[in-house]
Amino acid sequence: MERNNIFDFATSELSQDAFICWLCDWVNFDDNSLSEDEKKLKSLANDFIEKVSGEKLGDRKVNIKRQYQKIDVLLEIQNKTEFITKGDKTNPVVDMYVIIEDKVGTGLHSNQIERYRELISEKNKNINEGKALIKTVYYKIYDEDNTERLKENGVNVIFEREKILELFERYKDNIKDSIFRNYYEYLSNIETDVKSYKEKNLEDWNSNCYIGFFKKLKNEGSCLEHADGRKKDCSWGYVNNSSGGFMGMWWFPLSENEVNKLTETSDEDIYLQIEQYNQENIVAIKYSVPKGNINNKELSKEDFEKKVKIASEKRKEIFSKLENEVPNFQKKYFRAGQYMTVGYLEFKDVKDCKNKIRILQDALKKL
Repeated sequence: MERNNIFDFATSELSQDAFICWLCDWVNFDDNSLSEDEKKLKSLANDFIEKVSGEKLGDRKVNIKRQYQKIDVLLEIQNKTEFITKGDKTNPVVDMYVIIEDKVGTGLHSNQIERYRELISEKNKNINEGKALIKTVYYKIYDEDNTERLKENGVNVIFEREKILELFERYKDNIKDSIFRNYYEYLSNIETDVKSYKEKNLEDWNSNCYIGFFKKLKNEGSCLEHADGRKKDCSWGYVNNSSGGFMGMWWFPLSENEVNKLTETSDEDIYLQIEQYNQENIVAIKYSVPKGNINNKELSKEDFEKKVKIASEKRKEIFSKLENEVPNFQKKYFRAGQYMTVGYLEFKDVKDCKNKIRILQDALKKL
């Protein structure tokens, strides 16, 4: 029987915020007041803050704020010797503000990082005489694809589950504290689940198994083909649809010129996607029709429907060309729309999936 773990129930971002604040606060305690186990927690907290801030903490104190102006966690790393007096209040100068945006299942939205940085920049100017550096941290325990794009949104440090576990594993055998151990085991169980696709039969995969496989497939680089400049468009995630949704992965092996030869207009696209269909796992060739034109202007409903109708005929032409070239190439019940399936191959395991990917990539190149 698995051990009872509070984080199996405390799964919200607020619960995780509380853990981050609890951990960081250990740096503010004097060693003489701590047990041996608590001293190790203080050492871990010190390492954690140095990882997210990117600089040595030394013996500086850290003011910790939770849900400050909707910021999940704000760390104010204080100067040891310099102070600012305003009115009847004297406070230490802040050397660095660390904004920690903590995510569990969701991602960034509504320009969060930009808004929080502007807010803290104003605070730094008005209260701290502009003396502090400002760092932004994206803290995420569940997998998210294309996190490298977060840097474009102003994120300085991406602290994902693998990096968190790498840090915690240095302390797991020495710290007995139940809160730490519960959290470490909680993250370890997620990591184990993500990697379990290697041992589980395909019919037993859950969402984490698909994520583990997609991560491996994307990172190993020996199977997926990407057109020049389109590797960054390779992605994976949950796709919601009327059939209940699925975990999918998509990538673009054809160049813009190659796609243009097969489609009606230059803004349509053809790509490959792994998905689940009728309780089977498939690699599909997809055909997409944008709702806007080349100038990114929204099409009228009438113009969009005309475009879809033309694209649906192109989709049928491509299927006819591939039907005789690709053994067992199948088609779905056809429904015209923004995203259409040209055809697909079923796969039964990881090795078979990679084989079907190569078959379809080669077939597309020959069109």
